[in-house]
Amino acid sequence: MSTLKRKNWPTAHPLREQRWAASRKHTMKNCAALGKLIMAHALESPSNAVTVRVRKSETLVTEGPYAETKEVLGGFLLIRADSVEEAREIDAGIPLASIGSVEVRPVQK
Repeated sequence: MSTLKRKNWPTAHPLREQRWAASRKHTMKNCAALGKLIMAHALESPSNAVTVRVRKSETLVTEGPYAETKEVLGGFLLIRADSVEEAREIDAGIPLASIGSVEVRPVQK
């Protein structure tokens, strides 16, 4: 999972966006070539979120994010790694790690 504090989000400058896109593509290509990439997706802005709760058999839907937060989940990368250490090494190569954070978590068995 990748998180980023909103204040750190890269300025939408065309050249910067091109470099980020190229870097992300390179990282994903390398993971795939090594047979480590299972799935990766960016997520829409929290403003596009819908929160669903069920209370006493009634479904409650709220537009927008669940809570106001300083960090947002920007996407996820599901990789195949032989250890948490290997996952850390792979995640250190993700461009977002240089300005945000990448959380490493094993999949529950």
